[in-house]
Amino acid sequence: MFKNSQLLEKARKLKCVEAKKWIEMVEKVCETFKHELESIRTLFNEYTDHGIKHCESVIDTLEKLVIGRENLRKAKWKDDRLMLSDRCYLTLEEIILLFLGALLHDIGM
Repeated sequence: MFKNSQLLEKARKLKCVEAKKWIEMVEKVCETFKHELESIRTLFNEYTDHGIKHCESVIDTLEKLVIGRENLRKAKWKDDRLMLSDRCYLTLEEIILLFLGALLHDIGM
């Protein structure tokens, strides 16, 4: 899940117990709701895909268009902040919330 995500890779590089715990939680949420997300296609076959691939594309779009691939490539951890530029950063908690949002945004269907 999210194998091509630069953002998740940056979160994994934060070597602390808290980061590992949060990443494991995202993976568990993914596994827990994977079937439900995939079943949206069966229940609402007239809609576009809302499965795991769709969630991955939401993160990909976020990384590409909102954050910027170059910003992510250059980003470094400074204390508890992933510095995307001099004045723009994400905390670990914000990164985790972005992933949970991408995973769960269609779950109500």
